[in-house]
Amino acid sequence: MIFGFKILCSHKYVLITAIVLVMTSVRHVQSQGKCAKLPIESSSGKKDYWAGTWKYFQDQERSIIIENNGDIKGDNDFSGGVCEDLVITKEHSATSAFVHGHLIYRIGTCFGCLILQQRTPNVIEMKSSTCTGFTAEEAKRQCTTNAIGAFVQLFRGNRLDVNCKNTFEGAFQFHYERADNEGICNNPENRILACQSPGSSFKDNFVVKQTFSKCQGNAASVDSTKQWWCLGSWKDPNDPTKTYSALWDNSEVLFDKQVRCLLTRTNQQLLDNQLRYTMSTTPNCNELQTEYEGPWRFLYQPALTNQQVELLQPACMLPQNFSGTWFTSSEFDSHVTINATHIQFNTKYTTFTSVDTFYSCQQTRDTRFLMKQVTQGRCEVDYVCFEFLPRHQNIIRFRMGKPYRVDQSMTETEESRQQMFKLACSWSAFTVSRTENLNYVYQTFILNPPAPVECPIGGIYNFTQIGEQDFKYRTKIRGVTERPRVAYQCDNVESEFKVCSVNPKTINLDTERCATVDHVGRPIGEYDEPDNYLQCVGYWQENQLSYLVTYDTEDSVAIFRCWVYERLGWKDIRMSRALRAACGPNQTPRSYSEAEGASLRLDLHENEREFDDCPQKFLDGRDSYMRASTVYILSASTKSVVNTYLLIMLITLSAVTKILLA
Repeated sequence: MIFGFKILCSHKYVLITAIVLVMTSVRHVQSQGKCAKLPIESSSGKKDYWAGTWKYFQDQERSIIIENNGDIKGDNDFSGGVCEDLVITKEHSATSAFVHGHLIYRIGTCFGCLILQQRTPNVIEMKSSTCTGFTAEEAKRQCTTNAIGAFVQLFRGNRLDVNCKNTFEGAFQFHYERADNEGICNNPENRILACQSPGSSFKDNFVVKQTFSKCQGNAASVDSTKQWWCLGSWKDPNDPTKTYSALWDNSEVLFDKQVRCLLTRTNQQLLDNQLRYTMSTTPNCNELQTEYEGPWRFLYQPALTNQQVELLQPACMLPQNFSGTWFTSSEFDSHVTINATHIQFNTKYTTFTSVDTFYSCQQTRDTRFLMKQVTQGRCEVDYVCFEFLPRHQNIIRFRMGKPYRVDQSMTETEESRQQMFKLACSWSAFTVSRTENLNYVYQTFILNPPAPVECPIGGIYNFTQIGEQDFKYRTKIRGVTERPRVAYQCDNVESEFKVCSVNPKTINLDTERCATVDHVGRPIGEYDEPDNYLQCVGYWQENQLSYLVTYDTEDSVAIFRCWVYERLGWKDIRMSRALRAACGPNQTPRSYSEAEGASLRLDLHENEREFDDCPQKFLDGRDSYMRASTVYILSASTKSVVNTYLLIMLITLSAVTKILLA
């Protein structure tokens, strides 16, 4: 390209300066045009983040500067490279917010490839080939192979703030060891704290505080506190179970001491919610291969902070008969421990992971208890209100209100606690909307293991099962012999539901019972044995429905089952079995489908024979607090007179008789 240029001065350096300016502008226009696909923002409107100054560690600190037009600068083998082509292999999407691609660069007459895969806003992994005189097409083909070495991590020189939630969230206690020392330091004061405040504009969302405490007799242990800024976390593309993280120590000056890499694995399967991590000693993540091998090795476990322990101090008492170990129907697999002042929920997520939540009694009024809630491993402290009904049998019925966050920076007073009681324990706090005020159902704590109580249903019935085949009761052949009825011929086989005075606390279910009798009307089925033994745990009436909870250790789905039952007539009873320990909100005695929260329905019809001696009994649970030992007077005189002297004489005579017989 030639510009008309009029020389107004006779000095030669003016002409030379003009030529240099023209050549520089020509080269800039060419490089801008060839890599125009490297914008500051992508088509989705998100920042590309490729352009900028990046640092990495290869035996020493190195840097690379990627211009907006793709040109490369810095102290590296491809410094001075001009971008010839840009290929985007992975654009912004709903599942990935970062761009992957490769650059074809030219230094003089040779070409090279630079593969860039962005992991976080502050981390890019790079592969590069040396400039060996290939053509642009050969360099592009080289980019599609894995023959150019391993990835190197580039860290943004001017880091961007990244939320630490994907790296650490909550409070942990840890023990650590160094690869060059055999000692393990497990001081209780070894803590890591990462408490994010939603919506906060301060650094608490971007910083992790790690406290190392010295262990006696361990020379390698240290006494220090680190404040790490999070650079982000990412999955290993070759092994998605591996998770890498990068941390920045702002107190250090040298780059090789500022940045550290962490490695953990998602499927570690350690007990007590423990997690293993390894940490590098340089800004090179490639020195970490597994969670067991690395310069620094950590074992983290969720813990309560000292401030949370102080806030859990109780200020009131729970009812005395609440103490014990309970099963709750409000969660799938939870165990509850209650003492005089605290409630602990242990909720099992998988075989190896669980969550412990603690509640501390703060204030009580009538049936409502204001509690503080703390989850182990998390930073939040909430106020939650419980409404407890008095315990009956093995059952505690309760409702739990909505949580209200506690401002841990404020000093609590009795007045502030009373104000919180009015807020958290108002009747509207127990429901999500006004429409639920009339439709709520109490949740239950069930004593585990329970002390069986007398069943509300008594007698002998045959039954019909209605529901899916997989949920029905089946005959269980106990013992070695398949059919041990060899001494007699059974002509009549029927089902049996039996609760008799011999064992009034257990329901005996038998799907195939021999109903044949001998010539005097006595049963000949001496080998019959029930298929299922259901122990009665408790029963009550709620919303004009009668509920029963049974306990069966042989139930493969749920050892506790909830039933809804009703009496249809003098001889007929209908029962609906729930899917688990909690009955569905729409479940009725007629239910048998999963849509209603039920799995089976039993239609019972009275079937007592002459010599069974098993009278009928039915309690609808209207008075579930009635004492177990109750005398039922079926026929009484209109007037009863008790002679006190005669009563004393009878008691004395009975005592003397016992002494003489002994």
